[in-house]
Amino acid sequence: MKLTVPPTPVALTNPSLVTCVAISPDSRDVVVGQVATDEHPALSRWSLPGLSPLPGPEPCPLAPDRDTCNVLARSEQGLLAVAGMSTQQLVVMDTAGGARTTPVDGAVMWAALAGGLLASSGTETRIQDLASGRIIWRQQPSAPREPSHSSLAPQIAFRPDQQAFAVGGSGEPTILVYPLAGADTLPDADPLATLSGAPERLRWLGFSPGGEYLVAVDAYANSTVIWRSGDIEPHLPDLFGEHAHDYWSIALHPDGEHCAMGMLSGYIDLYRLSDGELLDSQQQHLGRVQALAFAPDGSLLLSGGDDGKLLAWPVG
Repeated sequence: MKLTVPPTPVALTNPSLVTCVAISPDSRDVVVGQVATDEHPALSRWSLPGLSPLPGPEPCPLAPDRDTCNVLARSEQGLLAVAGMSTQQLVVMDTAGGARTTPVDGAVMWAALAGGLLASSGTETRIQDLASGRIIWRQQPSAPREPSHSSLAPQIAFRPDQQAFAVGGSGEPTILVYPLAGADTLPDADPLATLSGAPERLRWLGFSPGGEYLVAVDAYANSTVIWRSGDIEPHLPDLFGEHAHDYWSIALHPDGEHCAMGMLSGYIDLYRLSDGELLDSQQQHLGRVQALAFAPDGSLLLSGGDDGKLLAWPVG
């Protein structure tokens, strides 16, 4: 697997850094999160594969002139979850019908969607059924905030089969995996597994498509830890873990066996997860690679960075 160079730049009108990218499940468009400026909102929408501007999301749910998009997630059902560093209020938008809700009380620093479920953390860490509004899991007690970095919050990753979820970044060097089936009993459920060797605070946590791997990125770019399904010890600790430092963003390829990792230095590395082989390494960004996302068919990788660039990389 290789990245085709040079990548195609997207003609963003907002010159600020790119913080988030979220590709639609049908690969027709991408929503880009940035820092709001005097003239430009923090969100924009672009066609795929043409990379031309599209209307919306309008009106932008993030505050003008001052907000930074730090939550951007899409679901198969056409929902878009958005939150900003300034407002810290989560808005869930129906991209087809236009309906908007604010389903979470309190500050939200991170969120994810899976099916009809919303996971969020900030004031509290929880999983909510969007249709009924029922809280099906809540972290008890709430994790203490990081004194030196109050924006950090625990993260939840849904396993693709939606039979389990993982929770990490609560200040302990572990990831807890809980059952998701039988939601009525979730508040009292015991963990299915406790994964060791985890970063205490997280920037990213996610399962690979198919659920074979779970990947955690340290909030301070000190390590990137991978676990294989069925194991509680880290996968390939002599290649990943603390040896895989300076990574700031990650995207898992739809084949479930490869991933792209973005570095503080602007490089993007492609790895095969089974044996840890580095397949490609390219630098086109200046500064951190803030966001990465593969198209659902795996043919395209989008990358956004501190330099205000959004780049489209065909994947060979």
